[in-house]
Amino acid sequence: MQAIELFKEGKISSGMASSWLNISRMAFLLKEMEAGMELLDNTLDDFDRETSLL
Repeated sequence: MQAIELFKEGKISSGMASSWLNISRMAFLLKEMEAGMELLDNTLDDFDRETSLL
């Protein structure tokens, strides 16, 4: 499916992909996670930066 490939390449949002597939965004994201896709690619530096604000 072209929508899934474009989402994986970062060319369209999950909302756009789910709209093209006529499913909810949540259903799309769950389907992608079940297929093994990592939706967040945070590094330890990202975590440190976010938690330093607490």
